[in-house]
Amino acid sequence: MLLSGLFSARSASAQTAATIVGDIKDSSGAAAPNVAVTVVNEGTRIERKVQTNEAGQYRVSPLNPGTYTIQVEAPGFKKQVRSGVVLEVAAVLEVDFTLDVGELTETVEVTGVTPVLQTEETTVGNVVNSQELQRLPVNQRNYTRLILLMAGTSSVSRSQQQGVSQSGTALFSVNGGRPQDNNYTLDGVDSNMQMMNSPGISPPMDAIQEFKVATNTGSEFGRSMGANVTMVMKSGTRDLHGTLYEYLRNDAFDANEFFANRSGLGKTPFRLNQYGVAVGGPLMLPKVDLREKMFWFFSWEGFRRRRGSALLGNVPPADFRRGDFSSLLTQASPIFLKDPLLTGNCNANDGTACFPNNIIPQARINPAIPTALELMVPLPNRSGIVQNLATNRSQANDRDLFNARWDYNLNPSNTFFFRYSKQNADLRDPNFNPNITQVSQFDVANYGGTWTHIFSPSTTLEAGFGFNHPDGGGGVAEKPVTRAEYLDRTGIRMYQRDVFGDPLINISIGDYSIGGATGEVIADKIWQGRGNLSLIRGKHSFKIGGQYHYRKFFTNTANPMNGDA
Repeated sequence: MLLSGLFSARSASAQTAATIVGDIKDSSGAAAPNVAVTVVNEGTRIERKVQTNEAGQYRVSPLNPGTYTIQVEAPGFKKQVRSGVVLEVAAVLEVDFTLDVGELTETVEVTGVTPVLQTEETTVGNVVNSQELQRLPVNQRNYTRLILLMAGTSSVSRSQQQGVSQSGTALFSVNGGRPQDNNYTLDGVDSNMQMMNSPGISPPMDAIQEFKVATNTGSEFGRSMGANVTMVMKSGTRDLHGTLYEYLRNDAFDANEFFANRSGLGKTPFRLNQYGVAVGGPLMLPKVDLREKMFWFFSWEGFRRRRGSALLGNVPPADFRRGDFSSLLTQASPIFLKDPLLTGNCNANDGTACFPNNIIPQARINPAIPTALELMVPLPNRSGIVQNLATNRSQANDRDLFNARWDYNLNPSNTFFFRYSKQNADLRDPNFNPNITQVSQFDVANYGGTWTHIFSPSTTLEAGFGFNHPDGGGGVAEKPVTRAEYLDRTGIRMYQRDVFGDPLINISIGDYSIGGATGEVIADKIWQGRGNLSLIRGKHSFKIGGQYHYRKFFTNTANPMNGDA
């Protein structure tokens, strides 16, 4: 449970919501109290109205990131309008005005002014907006790749990236910190996958309004010592907009690999299709105009990749499996096989302790071993005993990303939104033996909503909830034989099952491991509630807020109990 209170002339913003503040003065430089200020979202036409206090200050919060028009009106002064004010995620933007004496019917359009600076908070950060998301080339269209372009960020070691490559996520360090210290939120909802130290949801880039990577943040982000990645999803507007896209790569455009061509193998398969749709707009019902009331946004993206690689490995030939290693004696540098039951030397000069002719007697060989090798280890398809197996292995990586958001402007005092996001990832990686496949599966559900109530221009409540549920696992899902068949053929009983059913004995050959680990299952559930109350009293602003997080983490991981060979 985290409870925080902030007391300042202009308080910090909420986790994703933004704020516009400013000073309004007359032409003599005196403060202008009781001036009407209207802030209009240019996309939805939703308005927020406030008045300046006795010090001529105004504050409008919370606001969704976007582009706004600000109108300033006071009796005896010309109306002033400033459009195209870009409000970024979690920003506190100061926009000041100087009133000119005149009739209220006269309007001053404020254009060509110096870009607005954020001077109201000490947070250090970078924002990537929707234009940059659309224009910058990004590998696998994953937004985390853009974080590495920001000042103070660097990629982490390959070992720390394990487990997230299937989603295209890039883990990063900010100012030398650990990736485990970074915190991810999605529309104010926790979006961390603790087991991978990564974001649980990586939304389609066409569904992201913008995101911010910030350090030195306020108490609202007190759960993390590292960077805070705050993301806001797109919402619908008064107009219907949509995108349909497809990104394609295919081995038909590639040349064959050198070693595959040398081994007489064809091109390794590579097929990548990344496609999706993103569309949003107002809710339209017969005879009901809701273009400034209800808005929706939907996106879906599919990712399908088949990537092959030529693999050269060492496997025992048929005579070795029968215990016949006599061929090793005919090499330029003979290898002699020592009998572990005998004492003495085993070399070219003294073969006292050698197996005769390098052949192990059949009585000394457990009959289950040749059978296990037959079931699990392929025979060579090339000559020799080194790099005598050439295979083309194909990795399958499938992902689906789904996102839906609904916004409702009930009245000038109450607004709601609800968002649901879902991500499925399935990685199938064939073993050295093409009949054995290692599988990793991760699914993430993330949803939440926020209600904003304006009691008065000086009192605002923002309350929200969220749920984040990453779960998944990995293991050997495809095997050449079942547990029962393995027992029947080899006589070896396996006492432990993995998460996918039937584990196998793990056989290590050189640098390769063939068989089965037991796999693991991971489930993480995070419930979240939050509330922020903003008050303006005279020249001072107060903000009191609280957050509640309840996390339930489950993992089932076991070491192999069926033996190693």
